[in-house]
Amino acid sequence: MKSRNMMALLCVLVLTAAGAFGEQWLTPINLGFGVPIAKVTTKDDFEFSEVAYAVNFGATFINMTNGLTFRLNTDLGFGSGEANGTDSDTGFDFDLTAGVGYSFVRTTRFVCGATVAFGIGHFGCDVKTVSVSTNWLLLGGDMTALYRFNRNWGISGNIGIYKILPAMSADIGGFESDIDGRYRIVPRVSAVFTY
Repeated sequence: MKSRNMMALLCVLVLTAAGAFGEQWLTPINLGFGVPIAKVTTKDDFEFSEVAYAVNFGATFINMTNGLTFRLNTDLGFGSGEANGTDSDTGFDFDLTAGVGYSFVRTTRFVCGATVAFGIGHFGCDVKTVSVSTNWLLLGGDMTALYRFNRNWGISGNIGIYKILPAMSADIGGFESDIDGRYRIVPRVSAVFTY
């Protein structure tokens, strides 16, 4: 219930902010599907990889005059992985990223741009009898292409490529271990509403 309230609040904030930007701004709101792929290592030689299937929700604010672009995005889903060669049970996957960048192609039908992004992420699952929970900070970028069928509807493709920063820790069966890093890649396809 708590996550549903957070999503409703996020929707209200995004739509309110979008209306405040005015006519020179294009504001695509996207809802789609993503496949987060991650590999995490810790300083104690624990290695974890995951593939998830996620619902993607986000908003992009594009200044059609100068190309300035802001992006807010979240992925919520379930997936499984492998920890030190052992398959895991299905677990919960989440990330939230925000970025700023430039849209270098801006026409009435097609927009293409890139943003530098910073975010947070989490994946938790069980590996045999051991519970694994990883939290991470992300730094990377998003590349997005948007095609508009008409004034309000379109489709977008996006890929996010992030470095997992060695700033958080993993809980492995009750033992804390510092994350050493690695990567997270998230390809996404979304239906888009613009106004």
